[in-house]
Amino acid sequence: MNYIIVDTNIVYGDFFLESKAWKKLLYLNHYSKCQVCVPQFVYNEILKKYGDSIAGVLNAVKKVGNDVIRYRIPGIETGKLRKKQIVEAYMKEFSRLLQEEGIEVIPYPQDSDYLERISERYFAYQKPFDVNKLSFQDAIIWYSLIDFAEEQGTDNNFFFITYNSKDFADENDVNLFHRELLQELTDEQRDAIHLYNGLDEFFVHNRELLDTYEREREEQREEQIERLQDKVKAYFAGITSFETQEKLYNILFEQCMLSDYMESELLNTYFESDYGEGWGEDLQLDETSIYISDVISEFDSDLRGYVTFYFSVDAEFAVVERNPMYEDSEDEEFLYDCGHNDTFDLQFQADFKIDDNILKEEDLDNIDLEEYIHYTNPDIDSY
Repeated sequence: MNYIIVDTNIVYGDFFLESKAWKKLLYLNHYSKCQVCVPQFVYNEILKKYGDSIAGVLNAVKKVGNDVIRYRIPGIETGKLRKKQIVEAYMKEFSRLLQEEGIEVIPYPQDSDYLERISERYFAYQKPFDVNKLSFQDAIIWYSLIDFAEEQGTDNNFFFITYNSKDFADENDVNLFHRELLQELTDEQRDAIHLYNGLDEFFVHNRELLDTYEREREEQREEQIERLQDKVKAYFAGITSFETQEKLYNILFEQCMLSDYMESELLNTYFESDYGEGWGEDLQLDETSIYISDVISEFDSDLRGYVTFYFSVDAEFAVVERNPMYEDSEDEEFLYDCGHNDTFDLQFQADFKIDDNILKEEDLDNIDLEEYIHYTNPDIDSY
């Protein structure tokens, strides 16, 4: 596993993780071999930094609010802004974001003597302390990192991402731990724990993680597309009635596509009748007398293709012809021979597109495909 542990300054100024670099990191966090982590101390410090950051904003709003009151500007309420409530709201949102993105919070060091170890470094002015830097925050983060690495095992990789090169990095290399910090690590830990000066540096030196993940995603997508296409073909092959397919039923019957085609065919076809020969009118179409004999579907691309339904329609109609007694008259009269029945063999073809949101579904076996299939360019013809 590749554990990516971020410092407070990686979040500071981007409190909702919306930068391009963070989006790339969150994308990588979906890789099964990567896990983004935030130490508990960093989590708490982020909340504090957020509160500190909005303090100036609230003061500015308060100043503007006084002008709003003085000039009696309607529709603007500034008196209800409270720092405590805003920070609490951010804490809920930030916690939700961490959970939603699968970011792990690392607990405080569990080693019972870590306070003693921090004290020793403090009095010896050893990194992350020095003569001019006596605050303890970085030391807690450092021992949280070591403790976490010991717990997970040094057969994993641990990438610590921080812009604080002054307190963590070597004087000559911002992507290398200071020698005083390395001295505290075992040989196995030195090989497993790495430092990078910000997210951009991390990605520059670990491009293979993204490349491997993207290859894995592409392979998974190809397998998913193949499974989906097999499922769609089986779905179409299993359709035995248009009545059970809301979208197809709407095209054929609600939009009158089938009846319009049939009426046109009757008008342009001659049938034998008791009076001779005439064309068809007064179509009586029973939706239950449609029999699908075959369905063929093909894909043109990953999520697009076409489907053809071969079906027969039993229709009742009247055969109409001109009354020969009125052939020489300006007035026409027609003879109707009702009750004719005939079977028409037709094919209905339409292009289809599968909504790409279907690829976000974890269980393709238990979804209603009709919700994701959209039809265009429908056409009916005889065969």
